[in-house]
Amino acid sequence: MLVAWACLSAPAQAERPTERYAGEQLRYAESELERARQALAGGDYVLARRLARQAGLDARLAWGMTDSGGIRRAAAELSEESARLSLNAQQLLAQ
Repeated sequence: MLVAWACLSAPAQAERPTERYAGEQLRYAESELERARQALAGGDYVLARRLARQAGLDARLAWGMTDSGGIRRAAAELSEESARLSLNAQQLLAQ
């Protein structure tokens, strides 16, 4: 009887409300990063830097929205890539 009571009183492991949107947030970050790459290739370094920074923020948001190791790894990689692209655009602007 004690075990049954413990099971009833223990909170169910519920999915966080944001969990279901993490994948979509990551896809949005990937899209922003792709637009940043295109802007960089087109010589619009200001736009490329802005889009890369936004992609990094969106990736970090996706990371925080989930406990999924796969999404978190992808978000961390995307965040690092966006930081590199932003730095590259900044260096090109300084020339």
